[in-house]
Amino acid sequence: MPFTCRLISRDRKGLKNRLQYEILLLKSRWIVQDHGGRAWYPRQQVIELWHGIPLKGMDWMDANHHMLMKSAEITRSMPDIVLSSGQMYETLFSACRYVPSARYLRYGFPRLKWLRTDGTAGREIFSRILGRSILKDEKIILWMPTHRKVKSNGNGHVCSDSSGHVCSRLPALLDSWLTPEFEKVLEHSNAILLMKPHPNDENVVRDRTETLGSRVVLLKNEAYSEYVEDLYCLLPATDALITDYSSVYFDYLLLDKPIGFVVDDLDDYRQNRGFLLEPVGRWMPGTRIEALKDLKEFARSVAQGDDLHREDRQDLVTMFFPQGIQNTAALLKSHILDTNQKG
Repeated sequence: MPFTCRLISRDRKGLKNRLQYEILLLKSRWIVQDHGGRAWYPRQQVIELWHGIPLKGMDWMDANHHMLMKSAEITRSMPDIVLSSGQMYETLFSACRYVPSARYLRYGFPRLKWLRTDGTAGREIFSRILGRSILKDEKIILWMPTHRKVKSNGNGHVCSDSSGHVCSRLPALLDSWLTPEFEKVLEHSNAILLMKPHPNDENVVRDRTETLGSRVVLLKNEAYSEYVEDLYCLLPATDALITDYSSVYFDYLLLDKPIGFVVDDLDDYRQNRGFLLEPVGRWMPGTRIEALKDLKEFARSVAQGDDLHREDRQDLVTMFFPQGIQNTAALLKSHILDTNQKG
């Protein structure tokens, strides 16, 4: 039985668009989503893609007790199906959102298909974005921190701005670490550092990176969306990843490339949000970056081709992606068609 797919998003500013969005949802037999939501009528099925394997606590497992009411609401809106990469993912996700085991389908995650993208094509796209050719032996290091609404002031406290809103911690890293001195390290290592913050933090980062040289570059959403469907298309073109507690590093394991973990605020983060896996260092197969000297050494090691954590990464790949990269879209399509024929 043929079916029609529509890609829709909610425009919160326009009443007309919002109504059209809700009408389409009411007409749909299946809703495929990645950030939670409810079915609109009894026979409608909600398929949850989610957006990454969680390391940090969320919802019921968030160390912040103020999240419990939100978590109760999420549980009432439980999806009918959640796509999974395997048993380990299901254990972590169910701890946070309570999803019965029968509701998981081990079809993998759609965005992982982009990790098969040719790295050579990705480097050409990076060249266009940067406005210059990236040399064959130049190293591309991608920094993708998790989104935060807190910033450590150096004494273990959370700071807020003049309006009382909590601050991003990115400026602190940029001011104290990403300096002309570090640019020289990148230059000597023949490396480029691409900063890819959360979209909500782009404006915060822009002013800081513009004061640096050409070796530290802010990678904005609009810069690459002109060339590729998803940022994951470009990950194979990078030589290393720097992150902190973002789920991107689990996916990056499939590329078998070095990872650096910025953990200078690990104790604060553990107290304010918490981790699903402890001791958390056991689950970080890469270089721990706690100070500027560690960041410099990581850049140098990438340039020299040193890779001390490959076996640790491979162990986690086996654990979290036992079936590797799957053809998720085809598997999900077959499931929907089979279910329609039976029902």
